[in-house]
Amino acid sequence: MVQRRSSKMDLLVTIRNTPGKIGELCTALSDQGIGIRNMVFLTDMQEYSDEIDINFSLDVPRHANHDKLVTTLSALEGVLAVEHQ
Repeated sequence: MVQRRSSKMDLLVTIRNTPGKIGELCTALSDQGIGIRNMVFLTDMQEYSDEIDINFSLDVPRHANHDKLVTTLSALEGVLAVEHQ
């Protein structure tokens, strides 16, 4: 049996709608060795909103601490909320 090196994790993240914020969030994930399986914008992007809700489906290394990841992302400027789903 082959053991997977990563596990799936779903997060709902709310960020301020400012230039580069999505890129910063994705870079923060990458810096921790986390891959993005899927990213769905739950906010209607056809109309301007001050906040953007994003549902992330992630590949997280087995050794990663999920609570620490949520805390790290929550501490980023412009990140308003992070919920582990």
